[in-house]
Amino acid sequence: MLTAVVDGAIKGNCDVVMEGWKKAHRGVLGIVLAKDMRGKGVGEALMRRTIELAEMRLSGLEFIDLSVLDYNRRAMNLYAKLGFIEIARIPKGIKEGRRYYDELLMTRPVRKKR
Repeated sequence: MLTAVVDGAIKGNCDVVMEGWKKAHRGVLGIVLAKDMRGKGVGEALMRRTIELAEMRLSGLEFIDLSVLDYNRRAMNLYAKLGFIEIARIPKGIKEGRRYYDELLMTRPVRKKR
C-alpha cells in the first residue's frame, strides 16, 4: 500500500491485494483519494507506482482488476489511460441509500519488468 501524505495529513492510498485459491493469479486494485486532491495528478501517480511495485513484487500476478461506479467518468478515463479495459457491467451492483448504480469491472494484464 502506498499512502499520499500532505502536511502530515493522509490524503489518499492505493494498494493491490492478491486474490486466493483459483484466482491467485489476479490482484485487486483499490484507491481512495481525498476530494481536495482530485484532478491534481495525485491519484494517477499513486496508481502508476502501486501498479509498478505490484508487477515487480507480487509473484504469480498476471492481471490487475478493479471496479468503478458507472457515474465516475473521471476515474474510468484514468483507468483506461493506465491500460484497464471494461470487461463486465453489473446492473444495480451498488446501492447508495435508495439509489442504484451499475458497477463496471475492469482489468489489465501485468507487464512484467525485465
